[in-house]
Amino acid sequence: MCTTEQSLQEDFDTVKGELEGPKPHSVNDVCTHVDHKSDLESTHINGRTPEEWAAYLKVSIPSEPNAVLCNAAISEVNERLQIAYSYLIKAELSELDLDWIKKKEYRSSISSIVSDYKEQGVKAPAVSTIEALAEDEIKGTTATYLAAKARAAFWKRHVDSLKLTANLLERVSWNLHTENTILRGT
Repeated sequence: MCTTEQSLQEDFDTVKGELEGPKPHSVNDVCTHVDHKSDLESTHINGRTPEEWAAYLKVSIPSEPNAVLCNAAISEVNERLQIAYSYLIKAELSELDLDWIKKKEYRSSISSIVSDYKEQGVKAPAVSTIEALAEDEIKGTTATYLAAKARAAFWKRHVDSLKLTANLLERVSWNLHTENTILRGT
């Protein structure tokens, strides 16, 4: 092998080794991959830890429901739902922006790598090698994108949970109303 090919092979082996190391491959990996409890405690989403948000967004369902308690709980759920929706919209927009930036940087990186080989008058390596080099160049943007995707998934879960709670409370309220109407009619 000539010196240039050896250098390229060494570069590729280095990149391949970095790519094969532990890294998140999906939103679930980003959300669930925590080595230590302190990592989770230090993770902040919109200024609070996930546990602080869970405690703040939690709404207690009355154990002895009546119309007044249900209406108060529904109002509380709706307030928290507005907050969660607001953060969800921002997170989804951020995710979309970062996805576009990541794709743009990836294409630009591939073009740059191919151009560099052409300028040097060296045969470009296999497509998979170029793709691996490009992915390595944009790994910071990819990590930021995955974090944005995880943040959007976090808010989506809380919005869904609050919607389910609101639905449950509305059903209880409707049942209480129906029960009261029947009792007054007899």
